[in-house]
Amino acid sequence: MKPVAFRYHAPDTVQAAVGLLEEAGFEGKVLAGGQSLVPMMNFRLARPGILVDIRKVRGLSGVRFESGYIVVGALTTHEDIFLHEELAHRLPVMRAAAALIGHWGIRVRGTIGGSVAHADPAAEWPAVMMALSASALVSGPAGEREVSMEELVAGPLTTTLEPADVVTALKIPAPTAGERTGIYEVARRPGDFALVGAVAKTKGDSVRLTWFGLGTVPQARESDSFGSLSEKAQAEQLSRWGEELEAESDLHASATWRKRVAAVVARRALSAAASDDAGLEAGERSGLHV
Repeated sequence: MKPVAFRYHAPDTVQAAVGLLEEAGFEGKVLAGGQSLVPMMNFRLARPGILVDIRKVRGLSGVRFESGYIVVGALTTHEDIFLHEELAHRLPVMRAAAALIGHWGIRVRGTIGGSVAHADPAAEWPAVMMALSASALVSGPAGEREVSMEELVAGPLTTTLEPADVVTALKIPAPTAGERTGIYEVARRPGDFALVGAVAKTKGDSVRLTWFGLGTVPQARESDSFGSLSEKAQAEQLSRWGEELEAESDLHASATWRKRVAAVVARRALSAAASDDAGLEAGERSGLHV
């Protein structure tokens, strides 16, 4: 199929993009990488009257290391994140997550900002950003503001962004000494969206787990004493958390199955956090990166 007719703009500044979107109102849509939006337009699930392509805007890609933060530009592709050596050294879960996304053709075009703004409940980046307590830097008619991931993601394919808002970067608190992160997911085939996935962040006895692919939004649970529990008690806690999570049934899996598997992927995400590659090795063995 082909998309409905639309007008196309390719501004070269954030201000120009915001102005075009403000004029377009609810008819406007931002194009960042296009790996989610374009297929939806082709199937006419999305019908924007005006498309604002921000890929020519300078300064929206790349990784910066600031005092206490890591800032990833919204137009940074999944492949750029995978290949960034210093980012992989400081936050191995970023490389591990990038390796799980689609296939090479998707990873070289799809962007982290586009993924976060799209808010697919099975996507890796919204969950990873939530697990890392990251926030989105958003430019709009009133200027720039910072929005936490919990505030940003409102539902499946739904955010709190206004029609003229543009996500310009993701701001991640720099990991502190002793902090470890890992990711693990289950998918039908390498490169498919996750049926169930989990991101783990640990420090000492404290644990924060963020699940994706189960319900309408990423869901988090945490404990300050998880690491001090016996292996049996940890397994029981993970099972309890899995049962508490919102889960939905679809043609791929039932809600009951997803709740049961939630404990399994959480345990494996914790194991990935304890390793040096945050789960990347398992992803490469599955053929998730070429």
